[in-house]
Amino acid sequence: MDQKKTDIDTYSFRDAIGMFIGAEAGLGIYILISTYLLYFYTNVIGLNIAVCGILIGTSKLFDGITDVFFGFVIDRTKSKLGACRSWTLRICIPYAIMSVLLFLVPANSGVWPYVYVFITYNLMVSVCKTIGDISENTLPTYITRNAKGRGLLFTCKGLSAGIAAYVVSNYTMTWVGMLGGDRTAWIKLSIIIALVGILTQCIMVMLTKERVVMENMTKNTRPKIVEVLKAVAHNKYWIMVTVMLCMGSCIQAGTAGIAAYYARYVLGNIALVGTVLSAFLLPPLIGFLLAGILMQKFTRKPLMVAAVCIGFAGSLLSLLEGGNFTLLLTGLAARGFAYSFIMGVGNAMASDTVEYGQWKTGVRTQGVLMSSKGLGDKLSVGFLMAVIGWVMGYAGYDGALEVQPESAVNAIRGFFLYTPFILFIIITVMLLFYKLDKQYPQIIRELNEREALSSESN
Repeated sequence: MDQKKTDIDTYSFRDAIGMFIGAEAGLGIYILISTYLLYFYTNVIGLNIAVCGILIGTSKLFDGITDVFFGFVIDRTKSKLGACRSWTLRICIPYAIMSVLLFLVPANSGVWPYVYVFITYNLMVSVCKTIGDISENTLPTYITRNAKGRGLLFTCKGLSAGIAAYVVSNYTMTWVGMLGGDRTAWIKLSIIIALVGILTQCIMVMLTKERVVMENMTKNTRPKIVEVLKAVAHNKYWIMVTVMLCMGSCIQAGTAGIAAYYARYVLGNIALVGTVLSAFLLPPLIGFLLAGILMQKFTRKPLMVAAVCIGFAGSLLSLLEGGNFTLLLTGLAARGFAYSFIMGVGNAMASDTVEYGQWKTGVRTQGVLMSSKGLGDKLSVGFLMAVIGWVMGYAGYDGALEVQPESAVNAIRGFFLYTPFILFIIITVMLLFYKLDKQYPQIIRELNEREALSSESN
């Protein structure tokens, strides 16, 4: 039976609630990893920061390969639960187990802890997190083809992500202290967050519905991997959006990943990490919601331009704080607000490139497109975190020292304050060439006409 246009263009309140709850699944443990794992390795376990940076950066190469592979798998998956939700259900328990294993680093000296870190990090991030992320990120494109509907679904996902990011980042140190303050406390915390992840993933599967069936959109043909990769390479707007989202992820990872070091060694008080991260992560709670509302009224590009302007202004305020803590927090708040718009609007822009790619090449590759976005995201964040580890190691950082050398403190300050300028500049360059907003309505009309003709011929 042919898929009805009215069906694939619909979505429900249950879908929105499902996306809101489901985003908590991986975000809690992801925030714990991206914000505190490097700190845990260096300051709790006592591993060398430069070596950890190399291991994480190298792992991202494997992570990128698995992203494309599982995106291709999702587009070829047939299940009663659909292409995405079936994988979400399959991976939730392995995801939880690997989340805990990351913090079970053996106490041995020498090379074995590093081997353990490399293996567990790769299994967690390159396999479990990859499957979970691709399933969740691609799901809105399988729920509906309606652009406003997908904007709403990504808004719910982004708002939920903002809440998870704020809660986990702000209260991790408090929770660790309540659980005993030692390395065992970190293990207990990872178990709790992992169990919450299993629950929320199951709820998301129950509430959402996949209406867009790949076979009905592509005349029951399944393109080969070479055709898919060729179609992706010819999707210029996907490339632009991917770069923008990569930079947005780096803004978050760079700020959160270095915040604990900045609070301890620049501000002189590790307890301030919660305040610093709150300033950055609270505004996105409003930003993601506002982005969703504005996307119902405005096209994507103007909202991204506004976000970049706010981001530049906030980064400048933080840079000029001159010891004024309030000014630093104000700048971080503006940076966080800009980040939420970039990710909220950017994810909706990425889903639009699915229709552009089908219109341009005749090949619909939504799983691969949404997963390839993750590929670039992970490679860029991995590269950034590796650079942070290398530079801080070269600058003389040693987690065993109570007082770090001035060169290491300057490296921490430089990463925290200057990196966002580079990232916002790259986003600006991409926006100069982005014109899909104007083309999208015509693309949808032509796709509908093609599908109508195809139905008549059959």
